Parts: sequence; structure tokens; C-alpha cells
Amino acid sequence: MLIDEWLKECQKQVKVGEKTESTFNRYERMIRLHILPKLGDMIIQDMKPNNIQTFFNYLRYEKEFKRKTCKIALTVINDCFKMALKRKLIKENPALDIDLPKAVSPTYTVWEKQDIETFLSLSNLENRGRYYSAILLALFTGLRKGEILGLTWDNVDFENKEIIIKQIVNELGQIKKRTKTKKARIISVPPFVLLELQKEKIRQESESFLIEDYNPNDLVFCTKNGNVVLPSSFNKAFNTIIKRFDLKIITVHALRHSHCSLLVNKNYNIKLIQERLGHANVQTTLNIYSHLKNEVHHELANDLNVMFENVSV
Repeated sequence: MLIDEWLKECQKQVKVGEKTESTFNRYERMIRLHILPKLGDMIIQDMKPNNIQTFFNYLRYEKEFKRKTCKIALTVINDCFKMALKRKLIKENPALDIDLPKAVSPTYTVWEKQDIETFLSLSNLENRGRYYSAILLALFTGLRKGEILGLTWDNVDFENKEIIIKQIVNELGQIKKRTKTKKARIISVPPFVLLELQKEKIRQESESFLIEDYNPNDLVFCTKNGNVVLPSSFNKAFNTIIKRFDLKIITVHALRHSHCSLLVNKNYNIKLIQERLGHANVQTTLNIYSHLKNEVHHELANDLNVMFENVSV
């Protein structure tokens, strides 16, 4: 099948670094779960624009996928038809004028100062969860989930109050020696966060006496058996803490945006924020920055209103 050949070519591009493994996984999942079940029985020469549009209508209205997800499917289908054109299996690409959902500006729900203070108040509670310090690190460094779960003890510099990001844990729980930006970066860490990491290290030392070959990857955050923490397990742990302590509902990734919000409110330079968050493109930082700045401006206007609401104009 042509789509299988295309996927194999895509896998080769991952090996030489032209595509990331996470991108390949998204393509493979889209093919397996959606494209093949809906279009797999059709002969490629018989596919018409109407067939392709019907498929994308299914993604858009039945699955309620957003534009970004639909574009993944369009990339796969478009590239397959391009391959078919080169092999002269078809005369034209039926996926050229597909109607996708309109792009929607992202919203950033973050923890404000009061939310963060509430979370910090959990520091001495026994039922705060195993991954309290991991959440704390995300909140005060802006690291990605995979970067936090891939952090090793030899890359934590307690003396200089820094950590070095050299690897990640992907969605499958595999340790990859390459970060999203393909280079290591050094992040300064607040002393009180490092103190929590030291507590984590002590806990791991006590657990290691009970289990042979405990934490062979020397990870800062691991399961109680010393294994790699799956990103999905980290999500569940975070959601459990939110529910248990009635915290404001956000995602793990929103901890990263919350950190960005802290920096924005302190008026740090946009280039510094980009470097700290590890954005390859400053436009990504600017998009988040602009949204958060708008919120700050609205708060300012509301504060002025409260200050002078009793004064007649």
C-alpha cells in the first residue's frame, strides 16, 4: 500500500534527523486510527476531491478535531498523492483544495499568583503526591514535560543553582538524547526548588536499598520502582493533585505558560524569555507574550476602575 511506503520513507527521515520521532508518531497514529479506517479500502486512482473532503468533514465535525490536527492528516494525504504523481499512478492531486477548520487563536489558562501560593502551601503535606517537586520545577523553570522527566542527577548543579537540559522522555517513555531544539540549554533554578530536589534525592536513596538496579538511568524523577515516568502518568498525577486540593484546573503544559506569565509580569526581556523556555522561534514566544500582556492590560484597566469608581466624572 502506498501509504505504508510513505510512512517507511518518513521513518528514514527520522533516523537522519530530518523529522522528529514525535512527528512520525503523530503521522503513524493518524494513519492507523483515522485515515486507513475511512479511506483504506479505496483505490487511489478512484479518489476524488469529494471523497477527501468528506473525510476531512468527518475529522472536523464528528471527531471535532482542530485545524492543527486536521493539518497532520492533510500532510500525510497530500504527500501520498505527491508520491503517486511522481510514479504516474494519478494525473492530479485530489487534495489540493480541501476546506479545513479555521485557525483559532490559542487561549492560555495559567496559575496566577494566588494559585501558585496555594500550591506552595502543600509543600509539607504527606499527601501532596510523589511528583510535587516535578510540578514545582515546571512552574519555576518553564521546562517541558519531557525535559523534566528526562532530567538526570548529573545534570543538576546544586552549587551553581543550575540544571542542564540534554535529553527528554517521549510519549512512549523512551529516553531520547536530543531535545526539541536539538541542543542543550542551561536553566537557573530558584534555591527553594533545589531544596525540594534534594529531598527527592534523599527519598530515592532510601528507596534504592529495597530494589535491585533501582533507577538505572539516574533520573531525577522516577517511579517508586525506579522506572521511567510516562508523560501520561505525570498528567494523571497532576490531575489528581488538582482534584484533591481543589486547585485551579490547568494542564501540565500550562505550568510552562504560568512560568512565562511570571516573567512577563516582571517585564523580563523577550529574548531572555525565549532562551529560558527553549523556543526555537521567537514568534512562538511573542504569541504567548502578547496574549499574556493583553491580560495584564485588562487587569490594569480593572484596577484603575476600582481605584476611582466612586469618583464622579
